[in-house]
Amino acid sequence: PAYFQTLGAILAVLALGYLLAATDPTKHWSLILIGLLTKLIAPLFIIAAAIVNHDFPHQLAYTTIPNDILWWIPLAAALYGALKLAHLDPTYDTLPIQDPSTAMRAAEDQFGLSIHERSESTPTLVVFLRHFGCTFCRETLRDLEQQQHNLRQRDIDLVIVHMSDDAHARRTLLRYGLEHVARISDPDQSLYRSFDLHRGSPLQLFGPRAIRRAIHATLSGNLQGRSQGDAFQMPGVFLVEHGHILHALRHHHAGQRPNYVQLALEALEPTDLETFAKQSVPA
Repeated sequence: PAYFQTLGAILAVLALGYLLAATDPTKHWSLILIGLLTKLIAPLFIIAAAIVNHDFPHQLAYTTIPNDILWWIPLAAALYGALKLAHLDPTYDTLPIQDPSTAMRAAEDQFGLSIHERSESTPTLVVFLRHFGCTFCRETLRDLEQQQHNLRQRDIDLVIVHMSDDAHARRTLLRYGLEHVARISDPDQSLYRSFDLHRGSPLQLFGPRAIRRAIHATLSGNLQGRSQGDAFQMPGVFLVEHGHILHALRHHHAGQRPNYVQLALEALEPTDLETFAKQSVPA
């Protein structure tokens, strides 16, 4: 009884959170996210307990239907609507879109070099991030921190495109040892759209694959933070050489996690890829 009383007290606190979120879903979207994650995790724990104990708790499982599962769709819809109202710029779809070649010549990094100029001397991997507060963005930066040495060894340059101001980007990249990597600030997302990177659909942002990856990324230490840009913007990775895109990866869902070295080598020489496979550990 004491356990269930404690659990009831916790649910009562969640109820207060729901009431607060209902007064202004756009402002309190984080409370909706916490509620949705709670509803998603509870059935998973029941399944895990059944596997460990070799006994499926039917009576407890039945309660998850009205208490958890039925709330997935309305909470997800409320979260999507709240985020959309909070982050979408009404001028987004009215801005002109440059072709990739023109955009690569115009966009300059903190050293005054454009993507086109960098790609003339060496193959350049251009990584478009989600906002810096995103758990997937932080996972990407951690992966780039670990793989940047392999990229340099193979004479592959790296450019990071983000939506924040340069000062904030530098502070963030400093935490991952990437402060000296070329970075381009694109707050109006014009460069994103030139590379055909758009806002994600509800399925791409909150679908089963994205949620599963979000749980894994969070448990790996990549905690969600405050949004620093358009939370709906999808990421992407492009290998550019002599001003031409050799390979493009536009993420199918927000949590897709490529191996950046392997992606670059696949677009270059097959022999390089065979050597990489023998020397490296998959990310």
